[in-house]
Amino acid sequence: MRHLTITALIGLLALGYTAAWAQQKVVIQPVVKSSTTAAGQPVEFPPSPEISAFTADNPGGGTAAPFHKHPYQRLVYVIEGTLNVEREDGTVQSYQAGSLLIEMRDIWHHPVIKDHVKLLVIDFAPKGESNQIARPQ
Repeated sequence: MRHLTITALIGLLALGYTAAWAQQKVVIQPVVKSSTTAAGQPVEFPPSPEISAFTADNPGGGTAAPFHKHPYQRLVYVIEGTLNVEREDGTVQSYQAGSLLIEMRDIWHHPVIKDHVKLLVIDFAPKGESNQIARPQ
């Protein structure tokens, strides 16, 4: 009898949880759907990549990093502020809060950050390899 009571109680809790979930209004908003990078390259991932994620909180006031490039795919989600990315040829692309940058690979570029910006950066590189190469001075 005790087993039946516990089973019935678990069943009632599961039904209550399911009903509560059904009453919530979950809003799904697409962020990006693309098969190309910011430079128009096809998105490519190395086989069995090691995924690394970190946040970057930059107070602004100029360039956040010198010119660099990424040998492997990198995604950057803008949490707060605006991220401006300048390529070596002077082309600038801007990304507002809530947008996702699918970084270009093997193209020299650098962020130009005038005001505060907070980012979530996700790298897909072979295990133990860096995904950022600084341009020689």
